[in-house]
Amino acid sequence: MMVLVLLFLQLLRIPLVASQLAKPGCHDKCGNISIPYPFGIGQNCSREDLFTVTCDSTNPLTFSSTKNKFTALGCDTSAMITGTSEGDLTTGCISICNNNSMRMITEGPCDGFGCCQTSIPRGLRYFEVGLASYYNHSSVLQFNPCSYAFLVDQNWFRFGGISDLSGYMERNNGSVPVVLDWAIGNKTCQEAKVEPDYACLSQNSYCYDSTNGPGYRCNCTAGYQGNPYLQDAGGCEDINECSGQPCKEICINTQGGYRCECPKGKSWIYMGIQSRRFINLKQKFYEQNGGLHLQNLISSHPNVTFKLFSKEDLESATNKFDKNNILGQGAQGIVYKGILSNNQVVAIKKSIVVDAMQGQQFANEMLILSQINHRNVVKLLGCCLEVEIPMLVYEFISNGTLFHLIHEGCQLSLKTRLRIAAESACAIAYLHSSASPPIIHGDIKSSNILLDENYMAKVSDFGASKLTPTDKDQFATFMQGTLGYLDPECLQTGILTEKSDVYSFGVVLVELLSRRKAVSLCESEMERNLANLFMTSIKDDSLMNVLDHQIMNEGRMDLIQEVCRLAKRCLSIQGEERPTMKEVATELEGLAVLESHPWMPNNPEIEILLDKTSNTYVGDSSGIFTLEKRDVLSIEAGR
Repeated sequence: MMVLVLLFLQLLRIPLVASQLAKPGCHDKCGNISIPYPFGIGQNCSREDLFTVTCDSTNPLTFSSTKNKFTALGCDTSAMITGTSEGDLTTGCISICNNNSMRMITEGPCDGFGCCQTSIPRGLRYFEVGLASYYNHSSVLQFNPCSYAFLVDQNWFRFGGISDLSGYMERNNGSVPVVLDWAIGNKTCQEAKVEPDYACLSQNSYCYDSTNGPGYRCNCTAGYQGNPYLQDAGGCEDINECSGQPCKEICINTQGGYRCECPKGKSWIYMGIQSRRFINLKQKFYEQNGGLHLQNLISSHPNVTFKLFSKEDLESATNKFDKNNILGQGAQGIVYKGILSNNQVVAIKKSIVVDAMQGQQFANEMLILSQINHRNVVKLLGCCLEVEIPMLVYEFISNGTLFHLIHEGCQLSLKTRLRIAAESACAIAYLHSSASPPIIHGDIKSSNILLDENYMAKVSDFGASKLTPTDKDQFATFMQGTLGYLDPECLQTGILTEKSDVYSFGVVLVELLSRRKAVSLCESEMERNLANLFMTSIKDDSLMNVLDHQIMNEGRMDLIQEVCRLAKRCLSIQGEERPTMKEVATELEGLAVLESHPWMPNNPEIEILLDKTSNTYVGDSSGIFTLEKRDVLSIEAGR
């Protein structure tokens, strides 16, 4: 017997989201939790006893990845969540504010000032939360003595501004609600439909695969309500839509629907009004998002190939944004694979975060981004402005992200790592130095570096990008980067600069050198943050314990040492001490050339002898190790 366990924690109230109908004659509540069939309390109350419910305080369930958000409250707050899911989970968010930014702490969405949120992956069954601060709340202690972090139903939670920064959990009795996902068995709908124990018993029900792990679930078809798991009483029954008076004229209820009838001669008028309303709504969004301005800009730039797509174009390309076409999903939105009418494969980003940017400014930035033409930058092909939140269309890159290559891929040679690093640096340097106006990316990380069919690096995702201000009195102040990659100077000042991208790229360099993640809560406290671990290991002359042994065994410690020196400069706390991205790119390109044309002659005998040497790593005055080779076997003995 498989027993489903409900979790009652002091900090969590967990409502099950489902129809509220229990099997006839069975209890439908466990505490204040509704228990709908196929679940049941006691014998013969669940689906063949496979979904018997008991109450326990020790066992966790699967948390909904679409209905919950990991949320942190507080200024000077770094929150991390780690746990087990379909893959190891380590993610988090940062909320930074001080006396200068108090005016930005307002009720409403979590935007990084006083409150931050991030998504969780699918299949999460267990998690732990960690909290940290950068400045011990020293500048915000009067109005924010504590920090809070929790998983919460995103539809329930609303940020209350400064009032939430003190005593939030106490005011909510130490608990917030989360949503749990469940499924039947471990088979897909297609597999389960031919089985004798298929669960969707109601005639007016349908099956859909679980989006949060294996198994399937049932739902009533459109126009019906009830419990799809019950065959007779309580099953999916027709809804009388006419009771809600949906028609202006005559409403006639039908099985699974209704129809509106008008006096003779008026039906075409009614259809015309509905069509006009739909067109007007699309036009409203189009104008609101700067469509007219962007259209004028495109017409005045004849060489621009940027295209304005209709909503129908992108729905057709993605099969109405079918979940099977999802390429990736994050806190900012979902990226779908699409095929346009000309058979071109594209990536379509459907944002879920509303940008406060004015329509004309958005149009200007779209045109600028569309003119970026660099072999190592993902090309922006167009956008759709007929929806509330604009959708962006990019060229499709086929081989995933650098993050997956580093942390989940096969062995990587030093040559490949140097090439990818140089290509990525060249792309960022182009944005800083050659784009007009210059562009600050704002979210450089290994998961935003894509790899094409030849594993060439392509910098992507300009959701956090800012155009460099032309007025020296202006500066970018909105941060939405990623934990572990954020510039500490930017966190303190709130000012985003080109040197912020340099710091983030320094973290990527260390990822390539070590094959460690930027943040890993599974490690000890000292080793959780990769940048801090790297810089500390340099001071302690223990860098060889951080680097990936594969590249150390290749014997090119001279090159590895130079990359480490470069990463150290990129990770300087003071932005002015960091190199420019152009300098970084130039140095990495030079190192890549050296790797391809080593100083050592191609002599098999010497190579064999060098395989029998021991390497000793010695710290130099700068804290970076140097290499001494001590022969174990002499040349004469080798002969």
